[in-house]
Amino acid sequence: MNRIISILLFIHLALGLGPLFAKNEATDSMGFSMGMDYTSDYIWRGMYRFNHDGAFFPFASLKLADLKLGYMGEYSEDYMTRKDKADTDSRLSDKKHTADFGLDFSHTFRQSLTLGAGVWYFHLLNVNKKDAATGSIFLSFDGIPFKPTIKYSHDYYIDSKKKMDFYIQFGMNKEFEIRNGGLTIGAMLGYFNANTLNKSGLSDLTTTLGINATITNVTFSGSFNFVWVPSQDFYKVQVSNGSSVEDKFRTFSTFSATLSI
Repeated sequence: MNRIISILLFIHLALGLGPLFAKNEATDSMGFSMGMDYTSDYIWRGMYRFNHDGAFFPFASLKLADLKLGYMGEYSEDYMTRKDKADTDSRLSDKKHTADFGLDFSHTFRQSLTLGAGVWYFHLLNVNKKDAATGSIFLSFDGIPFKPTIKYSHDYYIDSKKKMDFYIQFGMNKEFEIRNGGLTIGAMLGYFNANTLNKSGLSDLTTTLGINATITNVTFSGSFNFVWVPSQDFYKVQVSNGSSVEDKFRTFSTFSATLSI
């Protein structure tokens, strides 16, 4: 049902309004934005973050030239839509809710090369001493067709002796201008060395078809995503009876609304 709702939202945007490989950003040197993202299935580095449940991501950011200070929350769809918010004991996804705080930097050189870096801190709201931080750096070749991008992320776990997780991504995307917005097609391949989970390999290849449209100061975005999980470490998923199944192919949709000031 979650996927059907999201696909309908995506079609509504496509027919009624007209790139969502990356979130649409204002080009002004200063600005404030806030909004809400939704995904029909929270797939994180080839894994189900909320156990096949959707997720909501309220966010806000302040941009100062090449720097951006940001906040984002991560909440399961089950939590956001149920009446009894205090019922958390038996719900695994509730123990993964986070409040995220980050600082990002990016600079484009002569419209041909973008260099960026970021540091984010993830505070788990319902679990003590399980916070984490991620530092990342990326390079985008904007002057080359399909804008090849490579990104390296390194994870640090506050209360774990295994602190060597890293994630490498290589992606390409193409943007097309349409009425009041844009259309984006793209693909991103990820390699995840999950030392804390004793897993490693090609965790996800995600292909994306996305759209966005801006009406005054509000940008609406939507996307449909197909994920192939190449590595056995990540496509074998445990089910309720304790056995495991192969889950190599997955889909999810997203919807976002952003107010920019």
